[in-house]
Amino acid sequence: MLKEKEYTINMKVFNSINITSDIETEKIDNKIETIIFDENFIKELKINQDIFYNNDLIKKQAIQKNRILNLIKESENEWGCISEFEEFLINNKSDKFLINMINEIFIDNIHDEDVIVKILHAFSKLNYKDTYPNAQTMCLAAISINNTEIKEAAIEVFESWRNSEALKLLQIIDIKEIWLKKYCEEIINEIKEELGNV
Repeated sequence: MLKEKEYTINMKVFNSINITSDIETEKIDNKIETIIFDENFIKELKINQDIFYNNDLIKKQAIQKNRILNLIKESENEWGCISEFEEFLINNKSDKFLINMINEIFIDNIHDEDVIVKILHAFSKLNYKDTYPNAQTMCLAAISINNTEIKEAAIEVFESWRNSEALKLLQIIDIKEIWLKKYCEEIINEIKEELGNV
């Protein structure tokens, strides 16, 4: 008798091929996270095998990811205006698959200041809970990047959120640049005063 082994599906990959809303791909049920199978696992799968073997879905996901990256690159950030990418994100903020894809774009382009700053600026147009916890994680990661423009953009996102959760995160970050540290401290004090935590 063959010994059964437990395999956990990589949910990141699993979810990334299930894009919804305005993005034109198929939606597949993703409720099962773990599948038990032996050598004859094909017979025992409890979800559609296309998830594993349909290259068309993977190709569609790659195409959509590239389209979003191009939208980010082509969007212009102007003071007081909403860029095309920002408008797209605002209109689709509840789409978890889109937010996961933006997270992947963020990681894939971590050395591209323009892309990272535009993603961060877009997050500043949303409420704190709209993309929680992805936006917060990306902002904290951005602060660790050795680039003052990116760090400043990340701090500006926390400044735009202006709530107790953002305050907690601002208070734990370690900034070496003196002017940026001072700017961060000013924001912390402003938020504390607004919240009555002076």
